Amino acid sequence: HGALLPHETLRDRGELTILDSHPAFMAFVRDRPTVFCSHQWLAWDSPDPNNVHYPAILAACERLCELEGVPPDELYVWVDYVSIPQANEYLKWNSIGSLGTYASACRYFVVVAPPTVHTDTGMLADEASYARRGWVRLEQWAHLCVGRGLHSMYFADGVVGLTPLGEWRPHSGGAPPDWLADATRLFEG
Repeated sequence: HGALLPHETLRDRGELTILDSHPAFMAFVRDRPTVFCSHQWLAWDSPDPNNVHYPAILAACERLCELEGVPPDELYVWVDYVSIPQANEYLKWNSIGSLGTYASACRYFVVVAPPTVHTDTGMLADEASYARRGWVRLEQWAHLCVGRGLHSMYFADGVVGLTPLGEWRPHSGGAPPDWLADATRLFEG
């Protein structure tokens, strides 16, 4: 594809697996290797306008397959823009409301946060800005507490590769020294 494409484009091409119920989804993720890719959008109306996250997601998934012994053609990837309907606002917001379910049920969880710039704000978008986002904290919590725990969570920075989150330490000076402590101490300021 070369870029993150919207849900409807891939659906119309027949390139998505569509599951119509929660039981069907749960059976699917139980029987197949799935990865939830968590990232922050890099523009207000586009997740990846300069094509920074797409190659980082591909590289992370390839490395995940190597680390976990998963044949690459058997890995199913969940990414918001691809997996959530974009054209129908009702379906989009219902799907967004289910982010915790998707994040908790997928076998693997990968934070995708290579250093780049948010197109509309001009602000740095990296592991520090990612860690401050409410949606991604929800996703992390869902996988950590309801899902499979820390041992199946990874960080992809587009530089070092794929690091287990339990071993990852941030590169930027603005990021907290321990992402897990920061994510779990949400109400301490």
